[in-house]
Amino acid sequence: MFSPLFSPASDKRFWSTLRSRIDALLENRQCGVSIGQDQFNLDTSSATRVSVGESDRAKRMKEDSLLLLRGFDSIAHTLSQLSNNLDNALQLAVSMATKAASLARELMSIKSDLCFMQERCTLLEEENRRLRDGFSKGIRPEEDDLMRLQMEALLAEKSRLANENTNLIRENQCLHQLVEYHQLTSQDLSASYEQLIQGMCLDFSSPSPSIKEEADNNEVRQTPGKNFWLLRFS
Repeated sequence: MFSPLFSPASDKRFWSTLRSRIDALLENRQCGVSIGQDQFNLDTSSATRVSVGESDRAKRMKEDSLLLLRGFDSIAHTLSQLSNNLDNALQLAVSMATKAASLARELMSIKSDLCFMQERCTLLEEENRRLRDGFSKGIRPEEDDLMRLQMEALLAEKSRLANENTNLIRENQCLHQLVEYHQLTSQDLSASYEQLIQGMCLDFSSPSPSIKEEADNNEVRQTPGKNFWLLRFS
């Protein structure tokens, strides 16, 4: 099989050759029909010429078939190129659509920014108009300085109050921690006293204590705080 022709000049030459071969093939077929009708009247020499013509016609048909195959290959290659071009065009269209969507989003964001800037410009124009009206009505610059000083004083007072609030919050947290600590210590002391009372055993049959034992008991009663802390941290 021959390789397909890709240049425009070769394609044009190929199609002209193919057309001439097809015309020759049709003429040979018509001649073959007329020869078939008159073959009974021909002699031996005419029969030989017919066989030679048939062999030539078969050779030409073979060449024509090869030429048709080359034409089909060229058509297939052209269709493949068209398919590739269509795929490239589709990808380009998709990318253009994506880019258009991104540009539309950017345009929307720019429009929103523009609206915000227009509102800001309107506010600034209104403020400038009020300032011009104030100056035209006789408002002195000293009053503007006074307002600025008042605003600075208010900001300083706000900062001082914020610092004071922070300090109070810190002190409040410390007090809460102290309260929780005292509650826990009181619970531990009450539990230790309950254990001490449950462990005591009163004996009413014992004799009366002596004078030395009474003095020791009085000393114990006079120093309850010392025993209290000993029980707590033991």
